[in-house]
Amino acid sequence: MEPIDIPLLTWGEPDFDQSLRERLAWESVSDAAVEKTVAEILAEVRNNGDAALLSYTNRLDRRSLRTALELETPSAELENALHSIDAEQRLALQAAAQRIDAYHQHQKQQSWDYEDSD
Repeated sequence: MEPIDIPLLTWGEPDFDQSLRERLAWESVSDAAVEKTVAEILAEVRNNGDAALLSYTNRLDRRSLRTALELETPSAELENALHSIDAEQRLALQAAAQRIDAYHQHQKQQSWDYEDSD
């Protein structure tokens, strides 16, 4: 598997704005190259299952997981994280989750047409 170099952006660095703009400039990315990379990743995960998933997770997320079970975040940790943020952020996340759920419930239907209430 070829190593993937993911540059780190650090807020406050003098070139942060320019670096961010460059990374967000999707028109400069070759669609064919992106599609090829995604196809390779999907094929590897189909062929090698959890081993490939763990390999990509460890490389891209800089983790050192040994089993797929380690990918699961314990409920207590999620609950603690939820209660560690202020009420406004929590409400915003809950509203986003509801909107995402509503959108995907519509995907289960016959039609892909869906218009958000906003």
